[in-house]
Amino acid sequence: MTEGFSAGARVLHVDPHQDLLTKYTPEEREMIGTFVESRVSPYLNHGLELSERPLAILVGGMLGAGKSHMGHVLAKESYPFCKADVNDDCLCELKGYIDDYLSKGFQAAYNKWREASIFIAQKIIETMTAANCSFINVSTATGAHVPGQIDDLLQRGYQVVIKGCATTPEISRENIKAENRFRYLPSRPAASFELPEEHLEKNKEWSARAIYFKQLALENPLVLFEQYVLRRGPEGHFEHVLAFKVENGVFVEVDHGACREFDKICLEVNHGPYRTPLTPSVPRVA
Repeated sequence: MTEGFSAGARVLHVDPHQDLLTKYTPEEREMIGTFVESRVSPYLNHGLELSERPLAILVGGMLGAGKSHMGHVLAKESYPFCKADVNDDCLCELKGYIDDYLSKGFQAAYNKWREASIFIAQKIIETMTAANCSFINVSTATGAHVPGQIDDLLQRGYQVVIKGCATTPEISRENIKAENRFRYLPSRPAASFELPEEHLEKNKEWSARAIYFKQLALENPLVLFEQYVLRRGPEGHFEHVLAFKVENGVFVEVDHGACREFDKICLEVNHGPYRTPLTPSVPRVA
C-alpha cells in the first residue's frame, strides 16, 4: 500500500534516508501503509481550490518544551488539519511499536520502528501537500532538510506558520521521561516514548534555527514565526507564553519577560555566551 502515497510530480524535501522501509517485512510494510492511509483519508476531501492558500503549521523547538502538547491543541482547534507528530502520533500509535513496547520494552521497540515513524510523517506531509490540504507537523524542525521543505511549501502556494517552543534544561529533563510524555491527554496511551538525557544536547540547535526562522519571516510575509517559552505556572501546570513573533515582515516583542527568559535559556543550553543574540533587524512594534 505504501506505493499509493505519491506526492505527485514534485516531491518535497525530506530527510536524506534511502529507503526507510528496507528492514521491514512485506506484512509490516502493509501495516505501515494502512496506518498512513488511516491518518490521511479523513482529510483528503478538504483540499482547497488552487486559488486558495493552504496553511502549513510547523511546530518545532527544544526537547521537552511542549511541542506535542501544542500540536494537540492546534489540531483540536484547526480541523480539518491533519497532524503528523513524528513521535506521539507516527510512533506511539503504530500497532507494531505498541506491541513491541509492551512485550520487549522501549529500546527494542524504538530501534525497530523509528524509521517507520519518520517515513509515516513524511508520507502524511507529502500526501497532504499533493492534495493542497492544510496540515500540522510536529518535530524539532532543526533537521538539515527543513529549509528546503519550507521553500517547497512556499513555491506550492502555502502560507507557513512556524511555532517554536523553548524551555529550561530542568523542564526539558523532566518532560522527556516516558511517564511524563502524555500529560496533555485525559488518559495515558498504552505505549510511550522517551529520550536519554544526552539528547538534550540537541537543544543547542534551536537557538541558531530560531535566528534563521526569524530572518526568514522578516524577509517573506508568507512566513509567520512565533517563539514561545514553556514555563511552570503558579499552580504547577505548564503553560506556553508567547515571547515574540515576526508577522508580515515585522518583529513584535509580545512579552518582554518571556523574551529575556528565552535569551537566558539559549545561554544556558549553549554553555556560554549567546553569540548571536535575537535582536531584531527592524524596529520593535509595541
